[in-house]
Amino acid sequence: MTWHAPNPSIHTDTQTQMLKLSEILVANQDLESFDELIPLVQAVARSGERFFRMDVKPPYPDTPENWEDRLEAAFSGLLR
Repeated sequence: MTWHAPNPSIHTDTQTQMLKLSEILVANQDLESFDELIPLVQAVARSGERFFRMDVKPPYPDTPENWEDRLEAAFSGLLR
């Protein structure tokens, strides 16, 4: 699965460049599950993003209670 980059013009959060989870979700509306989101978050991290903000809860029925921890682990490289 290939992740679609969000529009660069909405890619800022205050003074620091920070990719928001909502931007990933909007750019990848074909996702159907939380499990499909994990590899995209990993791809974002590998593409060089340094900061990631979880500004919304993923809207999938399989989103676990510890979704923030799981996405942070995926972004920081703790999940392989």
